[in-house]
Amino acid sequence: NNLGAANAIGLSDGLKQEALACWRKLEPLRHLGATLTKAVDYYIKDAGLAAKSKTVAEAAAACVDAKRRKNLSLGHLKRIRQTMEQFCKTHGKAPISTMKAATVKAWLEAYAEKHDLNEVSYNAKKRYLSLFFGYCVDSDLLESNPADKVEAREEDGRRKRVMRPADLRKWLAASSPAVRTAISIQAFCGCRTAEVARLRWADINWKDAKVVLEADIAKIPSRRSSPIPPNLFAYLMKVRKEDDRLIWEAEQDAETRARYQSKPPKQRAAMLDEWRIHNLVVAMTEAREAAAPIEWQRNALRVSAASYWFDKTKDGAATASAMGHDPDTFEDNYKDIIRDSDSTREWFEIDPADPMKA
Repeated sequence: NNLGAANAIGLSDGLKQEALACWRKLEPLRHLGATLTKAVDYYIKDAGLAAKSKTVAEAAAACVDAKRRKNLSLGHLKRIRQTMEQFCKTHGKAPISTMKAATVKAWLEAYAEKHDLNEVSYNAKKRYLSLFFGYCVDSDLLESNPADKVEAREEDGRRKRVMRPADLRKWLAASSPAVRTAISIQAFCGCRTAEVARLRWADINWKDAKVVLEADIAKIPSRRSSPIPPNLFAYLMKVRKEDDRLIWEAEQDAETRARYQSKPPKQRAAMLDEWRIHNLVVAMTEAREAAAPIEWQRNALRVSAASYWFDKTKDGAATASAMGHDPDTFEDNYKDIIRDSDSTREWFEIDPADPMKA
């Protein structure tokens, strides 16, 4: 103690002033037990990590290589690599030691907003980042895992949105022939309501049994095609009409026609498209309500189609492509949703022409 006091007396005025200034800066943290000694120890430890720190991109490459050597499934390894590539576009050059929970959370929220991720996909990205940062902790590149400090989002219960075959049967039975066709294409091919409202009979590839969704129908940069299962294909062959006719033909009243005819061609086309979609939604809703009670939640037909197709084929990449889903997140969204393959078999045995027939 005497030696320490003697050394303290010998401190220069400048050093004393610096120590006093640092002490004052710690004032807001005093209730947490902050002291100059603890602050210096923390800095030394942090600086030690920074001194041997790799960049995020370097650490990511090492992590992917380590996971590859553990013989993980190709799909799992692919999603780890893709997540890291996406994260590195923003933070690849930063030292791994600078990664904090706030950094990870900000990136996740920005990425989710840009790519319209649902809660399941957001949590999947968070899990892969947590796996990466866990590797960094194990490799002494980080003291703690910042991703573990980011709260997961509450998921929306996607499993509840899968329709039971019995409910689809009732809905189809309560529908007019035109509405029944529109519902069936959504239920068995995974097309969106808006896409079905734009389809013509010419958009069905009868030779290969596929619905071909051109870019102007799907409102995406490129076309996609969705396979037609045998039960739906047989039904569509029975109700097939001329190629140039719309599959969903909605009759406009005189007032609506007059209002739209006064608009410029481009605006008129957009208004007609919106009207046709709305008309189909109303018709489907009326049929569903007439079939009540059935369990149904928003987007149930499309979620059901993707879920049952995935369970039927066990091929996530092909199902994602057919449904127009993000292949990077599809399996995380849809794996294990269907737990009873008898339901899948029954789903694809439904005959839209006679839906109540067992």
